[in-house]
Amino acid sequence: MQLKNLLVPIATIMILSSPVAVAEIGFYKDLNKHLAVQLTKGSIFKVYAPNFETYGSFENPEEDIKRLNQMSDDELPKPERLLLIAQIRRCSELMIKPCIVETGSIRGTAFLLDDGKTLATVFHNIDLHLINLRKIYRSMKRPLYEEGEMEKQKALFSTLNFPLILVNAEGKVVWGEDPAQRVTQLNLKWEMLKRRKLDGDLRAEEDWALLKLNQSLGEGLKLASAPPKFGERVFTGGFPQVTETRAEFKRPDSDGESFYFTLGEALDPALVDQRLAGGAAGPRQSGLLPGPGMIMGGGLMSHMRGCSSTASCFYTTADGQSGLSGAPFLNERGEVIGIAADGLPVDEQDVTPETRTFWGPTLETLRAGLKELLSN
Repeated sequence: MQLKNLLVPIATIMILSSPVAVAEIGFYKDLNKHLAVQLTKGSIFKVYAPNFETYGSFENPEEDIKRLNQMSDDELPKPERLLLIAQIRRCSELMIKPCIVETGSIRGTAFLLDDGKTLATVFHNIDLHLINLRKIYRSMKRPLYEEGEMEKQKALFSTLNFPLILVNAEGKVVWGEDPAQRVTQLNLKWEMLKRRKLDGDLRAEEDWALLKLNQSLGEGLKLASAPPKFGERVFTGGFPQVTETRAEFKRPDSDGESFYFTLGEALDPALVDQRLAGGAAGPRQSGLLPGPGMIMGGGLMSHMRGCSSTASCFYTTADGQSGLSGAPFLNERGEVIGIAADGLPVDEQDVTPETRTFWGPTLETLRAGLKELLSN
């Protein structure tokens, strides 16, 4: 009994004394001490894609496009106007009447790969539009889930001229204004098409999408030859929505519009649950913490995109926020080592240097997806 009583505090001391990675929270407009990372800024974009929650009917495409072009930014921001125009143009191409388009938009981050004609982002930045297309497919009384239907959907989606708008770090629209700019091919985790809900039970390792462009937008980022070792420096770059709590730690907040970098280190997945136990990390049930084993679809936090195993995702202590979804995870050489998909804590008020955790698809997942896209 005496030995048993002694073992409990010893175990507790071991857990508390384990190394805990500290996030360098905050959002930085420049990283001049990391030149290779700083130079990636020109290959990273704010992406706007349709949101299926609201619809509009456009009966006269030519007049509707003219009217939208005459609107001011105060009436409707330019990227959102262009997104409507892109959808109306596609109605004309496909001779769809009446033209029903999605009038809302979702905003995230995307980046160039390879020769500057491949755009990478997360699936949840574009899935709402694909969900709407599936509704149209159903309205045509075509069965979606019978044998062979997945291949038909794949053929439909992969060659779709996907409507999206890209804005660079200087605030200039670089994709979507010119009708000649077209998405010629799409690649994603096609097995998801077997599901009745594209956005249901989405795991983080599946949360990626690659789009082939018919025009180069500049120099693409390179994939690293190998993932970083745990503890090595990690960066992200993109367009986070507004934050207000980093000032409490004497770190800069995001204004919700500008381009920012964040930095941290590569995190051992085995330490994530322990890391989140160090502070308020969101809802708890039965004393369980929402670590990687607890955030899979349908689990403790079904709205989170967890990973099916600790090895299937890349984890980092780099800071994050909504809007950074689709941003590249970068090493110190400015090479891509993963893609940002989700993070904890959920509530911004709970973010601390000891708890901030960000994760997404791995380098190898992106490498395999890029290889498949380029081989077709």
